[in-house]
Amino acid sequence: SELARERGSKDIFMNILTTNGLVGRYVTDWAGSTAVLTKVAIRLGAPNFPGDTMRFSGAVSALTQPGTQGLPTGRGGVEVTLRGANGLGDHVSGTVSLTLPVDSTLSVGTTLPAESTGRDRS
Repeated sequence: SELARERGSKDIFMNILTTNGLVGRYVTDWAGSTAVLTKVAIRLGAPNFPGDTMRFSGAVSALTQPGTQGLPTGRGGVEVTLRGANGLGDHVSGTVSLTLPVDSTLSVGTTLPAESTGRDRS
C-alpha cells in the first residue's frame, strides 16, 4: 500500500486476474454447476481498491442452438454481457461465453441477478 501511494495511487488495486475470477464466479453462480465457460473477454476501467464495493450486473446477449456452430446435442451456447461497477465507475465490462444444457425459458435479454463484492457482500 505504501509503495502504491508513493507512486501516486490511492492504494493497491485489483488486478485483471482477480477480476477475471470474480467475473467467472458471477456467471457460474447464475448458470449453475453444469455451465462450461468457453470464452471470457473483459476490459478494465476504473480501479477497484481494497474495501470498495463492486456491483455486477449482466444479461444474456446471444443464444446459439444445440447442434449448430460445433455445439453438441443438448447443450446451447450463451453469451452474457456484463459490467462490474464501483463508486468510481465501471471497473470491468465485457462478455462471457458458455455452454449449458438446453433451457427453453432462457432468452436474449434475460437478466442475471445483481451481485456485490466487497464490503456489502454477505
